[in-house]
Amino acid sequence: MRKITREMMRGKPLDADCKRYGRSDSNQFGPGDNRCYCTGIWNRMYDEYEKKCYGCKAFNRNATPLPKIS
Repeated sequence: MRKITREMMRGKPLDADCKRYGRSDSNQFGPGDNRCYCTGIWNRMYDEYEKKCYGCKAFNRNATPLPKIS
């Protein structure tokens, strides 16, 4: 299967800081999951992730399990 990149998950190109600071996190739900999520951008000043990460579809905390195939 073809890998689904962070850019595809997000639905638009990655920002410069996403490319620089965000890291890929693949196989979130096992070896059959070909989606690639992002670990997010940690903001040390506030000890939390950047606000734009919470609304991003590629952020690994927004990951949803694969649909079950019957």
